[in-house]
Amino acid sequence: MGSTPDNSFVDKNHNSIDSLLNRISNDTIALFNYLSLAQSTRDCYAEMKTYRQLGLYYLNSYTYLKAIQYHIYYLNTAEEYSDPIREIEALNTLAYDYKAICMLGESSEYYFKALSLLNKFKFPTSPYSDN
Repeated sequence: MGSTPDNSFVDKNHNSIDSLLNRISNDTIALFNYLSLAQSTRDCYAEMKTYRQLGLYYLNSYTYLKAIQYHIYYLNTAEEYSDPIREIEALNTLAYDYKAICMLGESSEYYFKALSLLNKFKFPTSPYSDN
């Protein structure tokens, strides 16, 4: 029997990473240092979320091309680690980035890609639905 971390441990670890990134969200030096640590330890969740946070930092600083660059890294990393939830989040974030610079064609493409990926998921049907 292989050992896999239980969900409560994973959730606590993710919550810790999210909390740390929230605290250092305005410190690019700390973010880049944490990104290096995440890459060296192959912590895919920390790596993805750090790319996202760097993109948000640059988006909030009106440095849109850098925001897009880091959000593309976020998307690529999510695809590399086969994390569809983060892929959808990255696609939506990129759509927002492009909307912020009035590139509505690109924005709608990313929103459509996110919706298409979401539609691939199988959700349990409700006993109250007509299906």
